[in-house]
Amino acid sequence: AVFYSTLPDDIFLVTYPKCGTTWTGQILLLLLQKGEPLKKPSDLHANAPFLEFTGAKASENMPRPGPIKSHLPFHLAPWSKDSKYIYVARNPKDC
Repeated sequence: AVFYSTLPDDIFLVTYPKCGTTWTGQILLLLLQKGEPLKKPSDLHANAPFLEFTGAKASENMPRPGPIKSHLPFHLAPWSKDSKYIYVARNPKDC
């Protein structure tokens, strides 16, 4: 994940585990697709890959623009002034 070269249309979804990653990713995909739902639930992982699990290759092959999910601490996530970042913070007592 540290060696991923960011692109200007990257949208990083950075969260702690079990704090709404999939839910927020689904909302983001619906916004990007103008409310059109995914054809299959498994499309969520192809259209919004986890950077540290699938690697940079999956992120390069996903539809653009689209979210790239990560559980990396924000300071370890690839940084670019042109990319967009959504950071989800949640009270761990609610998880």
